[in-house]
Amino acid sequence: MTNTATSPLRLLPRTEPLEQAVEAFGRRLAADGRSSNTISAYLRDLKRFTGVLLTRHPGVTISQVTPGMLDEALTASAVAHTVSGAPRSPASLHRFKAAIRSFFAWAEETGLVSENPARSVTLRRLPRTPPVFLTETEKRRLLKELRGRSGALARRDRVIIEVFLGTGVRLQELVDLDVDDVDLDAKHLHVRAKGDVPQVKFLKSNLRSLLRSYLKERRCQGDGECPALFLSNRGSRLSERQVARRLEHWLKAAGDGQTAHSTRPAAYVRHPPLQPNRRHPGCAAGPRAPRPVYHPDLHPPCGRGARGCHRKAVTGHPVREYSGPSGPRSRSRLQKDDDSVE
Repeated sequence: MTNTATSPLRLLPRTEPLEQAVEAFGRRLAADGRSSNTISAYLRDLKRFTGVLLTRHPGVTISQVTPGMLDEALTASAVAHTVSGAPRSPASLHRFKAAIRSFFAWAEETGLVSENPARSVTLRRLPRTPPVFLTETEKRRLLKELRGRSGALARRDRVIIEVFLGTGVRLQELVDLDVDDVDLDAKHLHVRAKGDVPQVKFLKSNLRSLLRSYLKERRCQGDGECPALFLSNRGSRLSERQVARRLEHWLKAAGDGQTAHSTRPAAYVRHPPLQPNRRHPGCAAGPRAPRPVYHPDLHPPCGRGARGCHRKAVTGHPVREYSGPSGPRSRSRLQKDDDSVE
């Protein structure tokens, strides 16, 4: 007696070239609403993967890919290293594996493969590096450098940095800003966040006044065809790389300014610390230090006399600017030190 029980039929996978499958996967990502950067990164990695796979196995189709072929492609030099020969970062390799997993999971759902060969490809959690940010001192120094400039580029760059600091937007979100995104009456800034999600940022009063003056100047620039809020010298929208370079330029300009350590003369170099004095906490006790020799070029007085300047220099405290002798005692000390110089 024959068994007439029906068993579920399993459709054979379609034979499709890898390049066409990758293009179809890119269309699916676009239909799912993925960002353009995500789509371009996935397709770039998958094209590199298919190139390595076809080089090692010419004519292979997507249904013929095995887990062993994936291991060969992932360990290939073209995948593990960049075009210049440098090893790829762990984040780049992580994204590469994520693209392969997503691609073959989609292929299994659509029936291009009978079994997912990338099921065994594991993704390890990458350690998160803390973000690099400006300190309060660096921020004040940067804004001071920008406020001291009067050029058109400096005014534009100041608005860019003020928007960064005042709203916390991402670099891509700032580049995508248009003139119409600024609503000064409602005190809002309309932002297209990651994934094209609309967001609204509140504008403080000082940032609104800065944007109001900048918009008057911005509407006089260009021919009106480019709606971007920040324009380049050519009248086009600023790119992410251009904004990053301008920020780096101003950070270097603010860093080149003289700081408390770089402007300190040779007479103000910190000496080995001595024991504090009970009567004068800012002075040094113990063996009496040699009396400093006052010279107006190397050791500017601070109003307390040369010895007071030396005590300040020893303890590392800031020295006041000279405003004239504060009394007969200071004058006698200064006069005595001048005599010793002569």
